[in-house]
Amino acid sequence: MMSKSEALEALEMARRSHIKWVNRAKSMVDGGVEKYVIPIL
Repeated sequence: MMSKSEALEALEMARRSHIKWVNRAKSMVDGGVEKYVIPIL
C-alpha cells in the first residue's frame, strides 16, 4: 500500500504529465508542433 506522501507524489506526476499532454494537443490544434513531437500509435 502507498503511503500518503507516495500517493501525493504520484498524483503530482500525473498532473504534470496531463498538463504537458494538454499543451501538446493545443499546439497540434494551433499548428505549432514539430513533426518529431507528435506521438504515433
